Amino acid sequence: MKRSCLLTPLIILATILTLLAAGCSAEVKPPPSKKKTIGVLLSGDMRTAKLPGLKQGLEVIGYSENVNIEFIVKNAHNDEDLLLTLAEELARLRPDVIVAAGHIEARVLKEVTASEKIPVVFAGVASSVEQGLVESLQRPGGNLTGVDNYHTELSGKRLELLQKLLPGVRQVMVVYDPTVPPALPGLRVVESNAPRLGIGVLKEPVASREDLRRLSLRLGRGSVDAILLMPSFRLEALTGEIVGMAKSLRIPVMGVNEHEAEYGCLASYGVSFTNQGRQAARLVDKILNGQRPENIPVETPENIELVVNLDTARELGLSISPVGLGLARVMVDSRVGKRGAAGE
Repeated sequence: MKRSCLLTPLIILATILTLLAAGCSAEVKPPPSKKKTIGVLLSGDMRTAKLPGLKQGLEVIGYSENVNIEFIVKNAHNDEDLLLTLAEELARLRPDVIVAAGHIEARVLKEVTASEKIPVVFAGVASSVEQGLVESLQRPGGNLTGVDNYHTELSGKRLELLQKLLPGVRQVMVVYDPTVPPALPGLRVVESNAPRLGIGVLKEPVASREDLRRLSLRLGRGSVDAILLMPSFRLEALTGEIVGMAKSLRIPVMGVNEHEAEYGCLASYGVSFTNQGRQAARLVDKILNGQRPENIPVETPENIELVVNLDTARELGLSISPVGLGLARVMVDSRVGKRGAAGE
């Protein structure tokens, strides 16, 4: 009993000393790490939709804007000549990581940041290996990594889905930008898939607003059942004009991104800009936590969706196949709200 009484003060003393030591160690802990800076390079306004997705993805992980991260956003507003200047401005500011909104932004940043070794994450590009942005998907090898959106590979699937939505389609005009590296491989994918679908392909290069006049004249000849848009930042900027032209001739358009469907294309098939930004957030987090982009595998796309604009179908007087409509993940329909998930 006496021994127990003697031990009690010793236990109390030991506890006090432990608490004091913990308090002292808390005082000497290093201060929180500084706020991380994320640069974002955008070629045009349509791609700004990737930024909210990026922010949402980072917020889920635990980042808060103006608390532990801040963004420096540079937008060329479709002025290609300005893109290099903006990329150089971002590089001079030396952010912890730069997010490239697409292929053209990633290509410019690869050149600008090569000597500085600033990590770059691309939020959706087509054919990242084939176009020389990275050495391989598993081992990027340089200072770039990101999300490959598979837009080149999905080109044939877009043609197939267009026919499932409109089984009567037999002649399709493929509008592509010959100055964009992924354009020709994507065009070859379309041409290789067309025969088995019984579809004839007409090719129309469009790289500028001046090319739209030639496109209008060719469409006016009345030999086209539908238009298939290929991936291109320039075509993204011209989407509104192309869709308006096509609607005046009652020709449906199959697009690439969800935003193109919302602009009036009959449908689109791909990964939404928002989801591309959200997916890129995971890779940004890895870099902010010390991983090197050369060792971070390029990710393949998530949530590939067929989006159908029922408002456009009604406007053009089109009868959509129930089989094709059943494949849609998202529908744009003003009668039930701007967007509604198919089957919900």
